[in-house]
Amino acid sequence: MPTTDLPPTGAPFDEGSRVLPAVVALLGALVVLATVVFVVLTSDDQEDLTVAPPSPPTATEAAPRTGTGPLEEQDPTSLKAAAQALAQPGARVVVLGDSTGDDTGEWVHLWARSLGTERGATLLRWDAFGDAGYVAAQSFGGVGPDVTVRNGSVTGTRASYAMEHLDLLVPDDTDLVLLSYGHNHGPEDVQQVAELVRRVRAGAPEAEVVLVLQNPQLDDAHAEVRQAVEDIAEQEQVPTIDVARSFAEAPRPIGELLVDRVHPSAEGSQVWARTVEDALER
Repeated sequence: MPTTDLPPTGAPFDEGSRVLPAVVALLGALVVLATVVFVVLTSDDQEDLTVAPPSPPTATEAAPRTGTGPLEEQDPTSLKAAAQALAQPGARVVVLGDSTGDDTGEWVHLWARSLGTERGATLLRWDAFGDAGYVAAQSFGGVGPDVTVRNGSVTGTRASYAMEHLDLLVPDDTDLVLLSYGHNHGPEDVQQVAELVRRVRAGAPEAEVVLVLQNPQLDDAHAEVRQAVEDIAEQEQVPTIDVARSFAEAPRPIGELLVDRVHPSAEGSQVWARTVEDALER
C-alpha cells in the first residue's frame, strides 16, 4: 500500500489554517460591537417609565389642609370669635337668663366686676317690673368704661320671655350675647332656646352667640334638659360654656355650691363667674 507523507507533528497543514481563527475572532468582535451600538442607539428611543414626583399645587389649586389650626378658625362652635368680640374696645355684651344670674353677688355681677378691674366696665340691669328697659347702672374699675354688660336675666323666666322683649333686650349693635336657660324649662318646651338663638341672630346679625350649660341641680335632677340645651348648641352651631362641668369638678361637693336644690351659693356663683371669664379669655 502506498504511504502518504504527513507533516511533522505540531506543524500546520497549510497557510489557510493560520488565517481562519483570526477571521473568526474578528467576526466575533464585530458582532459584539454591533450589539453595543444597537443598544446605545435604541435606548434613547425608549419611553421613560420613571414616575415623577407630584408638582406642588399652583396658584389655582388648593393644597390639602394639614393640621387643625385653619379648621379651628372656621369652627362655628369655637369660643374664639366670642372672645374676640369681648376683647374689642367698647364691647357691648348682653346676658339673657333666669334667677341664677339676675341678682347682685351672682355670676353676671361678679363677672362684670372682674372685667372692670382690668378695663373698666358698666353693668346695666333689666327692669323686669316696669317699662324702663335697662336701669341702675353700676361702674367698675378706675378707667373706662371699656365694656358694657346688659344683664337681661329675670327670675322665673324661660326663653319665651326674652323673645317677647327681644327688641329692647338685645340692641342691634350688640357684640356678644350669652344665653343662660334651662332650670325653668322642661323637655316639652326646651326648644324655645333654639328659637331664641335664631331670633337673636336675626335681630343682631353681627353679634356672637354663646349658650351657657347651667349648673347641675342637687342630684343632677335636671340633667336631661341640660343635655337638650347642649344638643341645641350643636344643632344651631353655637359654642357653649360648660358651667355644669366646672361645678362637677369643683373640690367642694355640689351641696356646698348651692343654697337650695337649684340656685348657686356665693361660692357657686364665684365658680360660675370664673368659668365664664376663663372661657372668654382664650
